[in-house]
Amino acid sequence: MKPTNNHVKIRLVGDIIQTMTQTKGGLRLHINPHFEPEKHSATQGVVVAVPDKLKFNKDHNLLRWKTEMEIQEGDEVLIDWDAAFRAREMGMYEKKGDDIYIIVKYHDIFLARRNGKTIPLNGLVFVEMVANDDLPEELLTKEQIRMKNSSIVIPGGKKKSVRYCRVVLCGEPVQDKCKIDRAKDYLDVKLNPGDIVVVKNHAMIPMEYYMHKTFMPEKEVYKVYSDTIIATYQKQD
Repeated sequence: MKPTNNHVKIRLVGDIIQTMTQTKGGLRLHINPHFEPEKHSATQGVVVAVPDKLKFNKDHNLLRWKTEMEIQEGDEVLIDWDAAFRAREMGMYEKKGDDIYIIVKYHDIFLARRNGKTIPLNGLVFVEMVANDDLPEELLTKEQIRMKNSSIVIPGGKKKSVRYCRVVLCGEPVQDKCKIDRAKDYLDVKLNPGDIVVVKNHAMIPMEYYMHKTFMPEKEVYKVYSDTIIATYQKQD
């Protein structure tokens, strides 16, 4: 069966709500998911079926961004935390034995993995925060430079509205956006892993909740929509 209208069929890894976690030492623990259930919802799955092609209409939110189909059957994927909830509420949910299948929109999928290669989707950018000690001095204020060269560390300080981040993963930028449903804008600058960018602090979304990391368990990686990147840094030769 082929999905239509930009839908993708996925077999979830685990249940809709994750109730178990595993420590680095391999110990499996039961958790109570009722507090902040969005942090324990299923976000990992395997692609079972994809549409023949994606359809974009600027005046309709059938697909929020104009982009190319970059996934295929068998890919491991990460989906937005609420996608599985919405699939169940809308009846696009099926259980066969121990397996759970859901239908989601292509724009609900933000990362794929195939044969060891990680593929960012839908124009999303994945970043890690950069400490002041790791920033080029031309990006620091005089006070930050003084603190960087000092052995004294003062905790706290003013809350930052933006963050310097390093690009970990980025795919192809989207080509256009739809005008409906407050779809995010898109960045017209090509980024590369290792680039330094300035990101709005409130817009940094953890790629995976720390208790359920699978794709990059060794890093604190955030996904950001490209319109929340307000500046890029390119070192002058």
